[in-house]
Amino acid sequence: MKISFKAIGLSFEAEVTYTPITPGKFTGPPEDCYPDEGGDVEFETLECEGNDALFLLDSRVADDIYEAAMEAAYEEAEC
Repeated sequence: MKISFKAIGLSFEAEVTYTPITPGKFTGPPEDCYPDEGGDVEFETLECEGNDALFLLDSRVADDIYEAAMEAAYEEAEC
């Protein structure tokens, strides 16, 4: 899936594989409860102003980029 998003003050374009969150069950008998599953974005490409930006995923800003990409992927999947 192709997504566009902003993070750390920059605009990004990315090709990602998105796995949506499957909500868990947290009420009832313990044997019937289970945690959330999924909720992952895997980058195939990441570009900023037409330049490869995958190296940013190995930096201290990676969490911000992943979070913004998850939001964008979720919105794209809901359309």
